[in-house]
Amino acid sequence: GKHTTSGGQGGMVITNDEKLYWNAKRFADRGKPFGSDNPTNLFLGLNYRMTELQAAIGRVQLQKLRSSVRRRLPPKESRWVLITLQ
Repeated sequence: GKHTTSGGQGGMVITNDEKLYWNAKRFADRGKPFGSDNPTNLFLGLNYRMTELQAAIGRVQLQKLRSSVRRRLPPKESRWVLITLQ
């Protein structure tokens, strides 16, 4: 069947824009004022940290990713996706 699972937090930001860098860093840590003289949180930042159970489920789901891609996409597309996942 089709089951979707969530693994909680994750992701990556690449930038050469210093302002964007600091805003991403602040957002990732709930609005803490890194790189600022202001001692209060600069904006609302949400906590998406996962529990140990969510992490365990996410790790198992990642192990199934290749077979899931192969099943759901045509062969030509699945090869491209699997190459980009390496």
